[in-house]
Formats: sequence, structure tokens, C-alpha cells
Amino acid sequence: NQPETLKRLQRLADTTGKASIYPTECVGTLHMAVVEYLAAHFGKVVLAACPERNCSNKDGHLLLRERLAGLREPTLLGKIPASRIVLQPVGSGEEGQLWSVVEGKPPRASARGFAALAAGFAVALALAFLGMGRWSQPAEQGILRLNWRLVGQVEKHCKPADTHALAHMRAPEQCTYTMLPYQLEARLDGQPLVSEAVRPSGFRHDRPLYVAKDLRLAPGSHRLEVSFLPENPAATTKRLRFSGNVQVSAGRISLVHLTNDQNSLVLKEGRP
Repeated sequence: NQPETLKRLQRLADTTGKASIYPTECVGTLHMAVVEYLAAHFGKVVLAACPERNCSNKDGHLLLRERLAGLREPTLLGKIPASRIVLQPVGSGEEGQLWSVVEGKPPRASARGFAALAAGFAVALALAFLGMGRWSQPAEQGILRLNWRLVGQVEKHCKPADTHALAHMRAPEQCTYTMLPYQLEARLDGQPLVSEAVRPSGFRHDRPLYVAKDLRLAPGSHRLEVSFLPENPAATTKRLRFSGNVQVSAGRISLVHLTNDQNSLVLKEGRP
């Protein structure tokens, strides 16, 4: 969401010849296999993220940072030293600061948190999301990817206001809102594959629910069942399920994701 910043970075890259730039909509969509692929072909990959203060998706920066640190799946595969990958926030007027990182100069204090990742020498202004396609794992395996973002599901509790509140012209009801945790379950051919709680992200636990898992599977046809349900069975929020056959192909990715209306899970299979 920073077209002018992108233009200035592109001019710097064209002038110096020291970098290649790959735009994307949000760094939060980057898969670590793509990042490592670029790191294998360049001396350094700098992921230039919108500053959290003016990012249209404030969770994008957080998600990528946690994946790079190994705190959220999918993480780096470990084939490339993490020191060759840098996450650097950059806003309008901060292009010079980013370029200092590209050229190997010491970063300013505001970037100190990512200095440990610095080394080498090319820039990627984010990247295209891998989504479906080939990946760098052994060819005898395929991947089942569970990847979606569900806007936080809220449970509302109301009770009649007491006489004191009514006397002060307050609302006739007093309501509280609770963001609900969800339970992710996946079964393959009737056998448990995933079972874990997913809690709202953010300091106040009031941000969306994120699922991002890569599961390595043997090729072949499998029966897949996935459910994403509120932990509280009495909750009236969304209940998401998928049940169907998945054809796992060696070296390919099959993706389970949310439909645009966020009402159901669907499967997109990798082509053989």
C-alpha cells in the first residue's frame, strides 16, 4: 500500500544495479520456501515491510517475523542460514535507511531488532505468494497446506442494567464481547493428523485467527477431513469443515483455504 515508496526503491535498484525488487501485496503472505529459494540465489534477501503504524494488515509484519524466528509454521526449512534474510520496515522517506541495509551498512536504531538477520546483498520487496506449485523438499513427498485467516469470532454477553445505571441514563443492557479460541482438527484416512487450539492473535487477543501449516505426506489418494470449530460448543460463531478426497503428488502442494466469503473451506490441488 506504498506505491511511491516502491517507485523510489525501484529507481535506486535501477541506478545502482545492486538489487532486484519483487513486489507483493503483503509480507504476511510470504511462504518460507519462497524466501529460502531467493536466499539461495542472492547474497541477501531483504524483506521490506510496511511499518506497522500504517500497514493495512497490521498482522502481516507480525506473522512474517514469527515465521522467521521459528515461532509460527511454516518456518524456515534450514537450508539457508537465517543471517542472509532480513526483515526491515520501510515507510515513505525511509528508503535510504533500507538501502543502507542492502549495502551492508549498520542499520539505524529503529531497525535494531532485525540487525541479527543482516548479511550479503540483494533486496526483495516482498515476494509473490507460493500458493500452489513446486517446492524444494524431497521429490518423494507432497505437501498438504492448511492456510487461512478468519476474522476474529466474537461472542456477545448481555445482562439488564442495574437501577443505578438506568438512573444515569445508561443503556438498558450491559454487554461484554469475548474473542473466541478455535480448535483445529485434521484427519487423513481416518487417522489424526492435526489437533491443536488456535487463539486470536495480538497483545489483547483481539485480532484474526490464523492457520498456517505445511504437512508432508506420501503421494497417493487420501481421504481428508478438516474442521475448525469454536472451543465452546455452545458458541454461535462460524463452524468450518471440509471433507473429501485429496490427490497428493510428489513435489506438489495441495491447499485447503477459506472461500472469499469466509463461510467454508475448499481444496485446491497441485497439478502433477
